Parts: sequence; structure tokens; C-alpha cells
Amino acid sequence: MSAGGDDFVSTSPRPGCRLHLSPSSRFKTVRADLYLRLPLRSGDNTRLALAARLLERGTRSYPDMASLGRAVDALDGAVVGAEVEQMGGWQLLHLFLEVLDPRYVSRPGTDLLTPGLALLAELATAPVEVEGGFRADWLRQEKASLRLQLASLYNDKSAWAQRRCIELMCAGEACGLSCLGDAAALPGIRPRPLMRFYRDALAQCPVDVFVSGYLGPRPDVGLEALTGWGGESAAAWAEPLGRPPRRRRRPRRVTEQQPVSQARLVLGYRTRTRLGSPAYPALALFNLVWGGDSGSRLFRHIRERAGLCYYIGSHLEPLSGLVFVAAGVEAAASDAVVDAIEAQRGHLAAGHVRPAELQGARNLLLNRLAALDDDRAALVRLGYRNLLAGIPLGRQAVRESLAAVDRAAVAAAAAELRLDTVYLLAGGPA
Repeated sequence: MSAGGDDFVSTSPRPGCRLHLSPSSRFKTVRADLYLRLPLRSGDNTRLALAARLLERGTRSYPDMASLGRAVDALDGAVVGAEVEQMGGWQLLHLFLEVLDPRYVSRPGTDLLTPGLALLAELATAPVEVEGGFRADWLRQEKASLRLQLASLYNDKSAWAQRRCIELMCAGEACGLSCLGDAAALPGIRPRPLMRFYRDALAQCPVDVFVSGYLGPRPDVGLEALTGWGGESAAAWAEPLGRPPRRRRRPRRVTEQQPVSQARLVLGYRTRTRLGSPAYPALALFNLVWGGDSGSRLFRHIRERAGLCYYIGSHLEPLSGLVFVAAGVEAAASDAVVDAIEAQRGHLAAGHVRPAELQGARNLLLNRLAALDDDRAALVRLGYRNLLAGIPLGRQAVRESLAAVDRAAVAAAAAELRLDTVYLLAGGPA
């Protein structure tokens, strides 16, 4: 075994599969998170989103939701599920299991983890199959459910504006696609081709398994159920970055209309700094000083002092080298808000970073890292994201890199940003 940082110990039981253990007596449950990843591609993203839904409908041994539910109930209230997520240009199939720590079960000495892991493995590898495909009636139902979920995004105008800005800004790039897929692709998906797609994904794509909690004196017991499969394709391990897009000479401005009372403004910036770059810690601290917290420059100067917006904040897309600022504004004030946002960025790029601001941002990030002791799901996401970026899975290396950032590095991070797209969702007919 090799150390993967202060949070995980990692090993590779076989080609195509990596196992990351975090033994801890802090919790009363044991959690297993299984990740399979594919590069985001148009069409494939909708197929995997549907497949994830169908996996929860039943398995070979438990061919319907009722029998699968009874199997889960037999594990003393375990939690089992499947979902799709996105990290940069990757679409992730995430399966998870949480069972009681054996020290807290009603029948002392009962092993819930081993049968739970076997169930999780079956959920991933043995979906219900009819004539070589998924059940047609289930597929129809899940298409309708996914269509409703995609349509519901339209009702959250802030999320919709963010999604539209990414789609416009990153058209033709993997990170511009949604992990939930595209409603226009749903009619063409059939049961047997969907099953072939899913089987191919299982055979070709790498698998990462994270297990955290009390694992006892033999932490590998039962884990072979999750480590006996996984793709060996070397290409599947490569990050789907592609060629960096050319930077625009001038920002593109797009205005769309919907019947909204409050306009939504989203600014999309590009930077050549991604997670794993030596300059990334400075970018993360710049983001907090600029707009990533309620005490940030954008909040204090644009919302509180100038009163130009209802809300404002910035966030990073670590694996894609993208930074976004989102604000609720009056449409007539949007140009003034854009100018004010850029003015604050320019101020920081010129080196006007107060020591107290920088230390406050550093302390905030360190506190957030410490809080992950109580949030295993978030700690696993951090570890997996770091794994995709090729850096240590644990938090110690992050702490050390943050300590080395000075004001000049923050100013350089601010100067490196380039405004690419300004998107405004204004009131009016759709």
C-alpha cells in the first residue's frame, strides 16, 4: 500500500481499479463510494444519466424495486444509491453505500459491510436485463422522469443563467455539456443499445473505490466485490482537456429574455490555471478575497456600498480553469455591475491586497478543510477531484500550499484572468 496523503491510503488491486481506504472510528457507519468516469460527450452524457437511474430499479438477484428494497432493509437501514455527477470534463457514475459500523448493530458481531459491498457491486455490474437490454417499460419511465428533471432546471433562474453561460462560453468543449444530458437525445435511446453502451463503459473505464469508517483489523475483507472489475484502457485514465481554447480579444455579450422580475448576470472568465498547477492555491485565495465569501470585495463594494445588485458571488471550476461571477441585478444596471466587477479585479491585479484580507481568506479555507472531518462525502469528493488533477488525495498538501501564497501570487492570479462571456437573463418574453 502507498500513502495517498493524510486522509487516504491507496492501492491498486488490479489494473483499472484503485482502492482508497480511510480507517476511522469517528463515525457510527461505514461508507463506500464507487466512481466510474467517462469523458463528457454529447449523447453519451444522456445515456449514462439514464443508466444511473435504471441501476436503482433492480438487479439480477433482486429484479424489482420491492425486492431490492427488502435487501437494503435487511442491512439494518443501509443507504444505497446511484447518481451522475460532473467534475471538469468528466461525467461520473457515482454509486454509494452506507451501513452501520459493526460495533453498533443490534446483533453484536454482525457483518453488514461484506453483504452491503456485494449488493453495491451487483447494483453496478448486474442490472436487470431483458433480451439483451434494459427493461423497455422502465426506460420509458426514466426518460419521462429525466425529462421533467431537465425541465425543472428552467424554473431556477439563477441556476439556468449559470448553465446558459457555460453552454455559450464552452460550446464544443466537454465542460460545456451537462452531466444530466440533453432532452433532445432522449427519443433516440433504445433498451439494447443502452445496455451495450453501459457494458462497454464498465469494461473500458477505470474504477475508484473509497471506503471510510471503522474497518476493523482486516480492512480488505469484503472489498474484493468492488475491486474485481474495472477497465484497463490507458486512454480512459487521461484527463479530457483537449486543446485550450483561444482567448477572445473582447468579451462576448449575450442577452436572453424570460418573464423574470430580477435579471441574472453571469460573467465567465478563463484562466490557464487548473487544480494541480503550482499557481492554483493563489487562484483559490484570490477567489475568496474577490467574491467567494460574504466578506469579499464584490459583496462589500458592489452590493453593500454601491447597492448595485441583490446578491453577488464568484466561484471556481477547478478542473476546467474557469471562474464565474453571478449576480442578481436590475437589467438597466448590468453594465455598471460588469464595470464594477472588473474594477475590483483590476484593483487586486495591481497588488492592492491587504494582508488581513489574504490571511482571512487563508484561515477560511483552512477551516473548511478542517470541517471535512465531519463530512465524509465532501472529503471523498475532494480526494477524487485531487486524484483527477494528479495531486495527493489528502488535505495536508493543500494546507502546505496555501501557507506559501503571498500577496504577489494573488495579484498574479487576478491579472491572469480574462473575461470571456457576459450573459444577462433579462425580463421580457421568452
